[in-house]
Amino acid sequence: MKPPVPIRAAVEKMRSYHPPLEGRTKKLRLDFNENPIGCSPKVRQALAKLSAAEICSYPEQETVRRQMARHFGVSPAELLLTNGTDEALHVIVNTFVEPDDGVLFVEPTYAMYRFYSELSGAQIVAPRYTSDMQFPWPQVLAILRGASTADAVVDSGRHSGGAKREGEPLSAANRSDLPLPGSNLAEATTLSPEEGALNAVGPRAPRVFFLPNPNSPTGNLLSPPEIRRILSAAKQTMVVIDEAYFEFSGVTVISWIRRHPNLIVTRTFSKTAGLAGLRLGCIFVNRDLARSMRKSQSPYPVNAAALVGAEAALRDRAFIARTVREVEAARQQLERGLARLGIRYFPSGGNFILVYFGNRAKKIVATLDHQGILLRDRSSDFAGEGYVRITVGTPSQVKRLLGSLEPLL
Repeated sequence: MKPPVPIRAAVEKMRSYHPPLEGRTKKLRLDFNENPIGCSPKVRQALAKLSAAEICSYPEQETVRRQMARHFGVSPAELLLTNGTDEALHVIVNTFVEPDDGVLFVEPTYAMYRFYSELSGAQIVAPRYTSDMQFPWPQVLAILRGASTADAVVDSGRHSGGAKREGEPLSAANRSDLPLPGSNLAEATTLSPEEGALNAVGPRAPRVFFLPNPNSPTGNLLSPPEIRRILSAAKQTMVVIDEAYFEFSGVTVISWIRRHPNLIVTRTFSKTAGLAGLRLGCIFVNRDLARSMRKSQSPYPVNAAALVGAEAALRDRAFIARTVREVEAARQQLERGLARLGIRYFPSGGNFILVYFGNRAKKIVATLDHQGILLRDRSSDFAGEGYVRITVGTPSQVKRLLGSLEPLL
């Protein structure tokens, strides 16, 4: 049925994002990088004490925000609480991006960078990781310095959830003896000058650069000196460092927000805190920009349960430490098991590992699903099939996965 009012062109061009909507809770969920242990018992106790008055009232966040600011070592004026990292990204785009402005991110990566950029009508600039999953430094630095699209990949919305480019080659440093589909890297990551002229954002820097550290699904982790190099090149770009997996990587630049006016850092309570179902994220930015960003945010972005849960989670640092210890031990266990089975994998700075199953991938993922084990097929992010991301569970969960996986190879 034709609507009485035209749908925005930017929305019409978007592809739908289809996350699983149900049927996961009773399975071993190694597909969405959630906390394999759950949340702290103190969180559940605090939620059970929510009063009827708190539930029926609009949430008050200032007390929790001040506590969180102390925890993270920032001023309350430098912190925004958001409805998950997703809303943080939306607030950033709403604050800085006009239609047809450039937004940069390196693919494959988190699908919501593309989602909110496309929704705003931005021009997407999306170079790719190299054949050995390395960061494409020459392209990114050229783009940040305002180079023409002969030095970049410009994508105005033809792909969603990670662009797939035919012939994209990928390999892994730890297993170079196994064949992969692909062709010349330069053909996959760079447009010719003629193609660039057709899609050009123009010789100007992008307004925003979304940079998860580490990146999912590839696992790449940039060092502080490398991030400083990016910030130095991004004179006209807001650099958003998404630290969703900070507790596993140990690399953070939150303390830099006062020295770098072009830096924004985001965090989430969905990973180590185990609060993915409550939806709580953070934006860290200098106080002047924070004041402007609050104008683009609704007055009650975080619900009462999320605020209570976050306060309890911050008090239980032992639970966070236990989660990190178990995941790090299980990640090493998973790497050893994959190597023993002859499965190629990519080193990761997060609570996940990207593996290559080749043409067996879909069958393996489907069979494990039938056995109650969920993995994330990420083949659509790459050329050809075979790429699967595995969330690192507890050691006992990893043992179950490896035991179920071995007969399928």
